[in-house]
Formats: sequence, C-alpha cells, structure tokens
Amino acid sequence: MTKYEKETIISFNEEEDKATIYSCSSSIWNKCKKLGLKQIDSSKDFEEKIISKTFEIEKKLVSFRKPRILSDEQKRNLRDRAKMMRTNSEDEVIRGIEKCLVEV
Repeated sequence: MTKYEKETIISFNEEEDKATIYSCSSSIWNKCKKLGLKQIDSSKDFEEKIISKTFEIEKKLVSFRKPRILSDEQKRNLRDRAKMMRTNSEDEVIRGIEKCLVEV
C-alpha cells in the first residue's frame, strides 16, 4: 500500500456521542492504542496481513486546534524557564517561579 493510500478518516454525526477513526496507518494505530481506544474492526489483505483498523472514541475528545504562534521573546522566556528547571535545585526553581509570578 502506498503512503497516499494509507488514509485516516475520522467520522461522527450530531446524534451520537461516539466517533470512529478508520486508518490504514500503523502510526495512527499506535497512537490510538496508547490512548486506550477501543478497536472495533480490522481488515486484512489477501495475505492475511492487517491493512486497516477502526477505533471508537468519545466524540468530545475530537478537537480542532489553532496552532500556537509564539513571539521570539516568548520562545526565549520558555526556553530560559525550561533550562532553569533542568539545571537548578528544587528551591531555586521555586524561587524562580515566584519571581516570574511577581513580574507578571
């Protein structure tokens, strides 16, 4: 199966509380499995190799998000905060967080 043919379809309607995820992509299968989604169907090719799986999910868990766009200053602040948390002791981290909160 080509990459183009490995489609994923998320389907739901306004009446039911469940959505279905049909996918021919093993990476999507793995994500669904890690989320603990219930597999409700699978299809095999003529060699008995699984080529698609269908999962069920609560419709309220399907979301569409606008990408978060950060300014260079915001990126720098986040990077500095992460660096501080990785390198400093717990007490220094707490003082740094308190300082950030006072500045806001």
